[in-house]
Amino acid sequence: MARRLGLAAAVVIALAVLGGRPAAAEWFADVFTGVGLTQSHDFKLNDQGIGPGTYDDVSFDKALAFGGRFGRYFDSLPFLGFGVDYFHFTPYVGPQSVNLHGCFYPGGCGAGKGGIGTFEVTVNSVSLDLMLRLPLLKSTAAPQGRVQPYLAVGAPLFITTITPRNTKSFRNHDDDTDVSIGGKGPPAWRCRSTRT
Repeated sequence: MARRLGLAAAVVIALAVLGGRPAAAEWFADVFTGVGLTQSHDFKLNDQGIGPGTYDDVSFDKALAFGGRFGRYFDSLPFLGFGVDYFHFTPYVGPQSVNLHGCFYPGGCGAGKGGIGTFEVTVNSVSLDLMLRLPLLKSTAAPQGRVQPYLAVGAPLFITTITPRNTKSFRNHDDDTDVSIGGKGPPAWRCRSTRT
């Protein structure tokens, strides 16, 4: 009971201190593009009719990656902000020979070396981020600082679609989409230029 009263008192004090300031914000928007480099991974097949199988160390091609973010920092707490982040890339799995073990077609279980064909992989990510920044080199022209190291922490939602193209094992299969949640916390910095 005492903890709840203490927590309630802390919330009331915080609202009184923060609530008396004018509601204003510094908006921001970022656009980015680059090359997506995906590490090799094992492809796991889990077909109810065929059984489990694994393609070992499947390589991905380099892919265009792009996205954007928008959000705002609060004037009452200039080091704190929120952002919405979107990211897209399409790592392609080209033809290659890999080690495989398990079951890959009805009545075909074992281990050996074989080809996997080609797959198109599309990844979209959306994240709500908590942004913390450290305004450095402040001036009248740049009151929030010319250099702003920041940390964005969020839990992105990943939407991944895999479409088989030229494969022996998946000739009549459609694409499959999976949704998963991840984590991120990359530090970065932003530099501003202003006219004097």
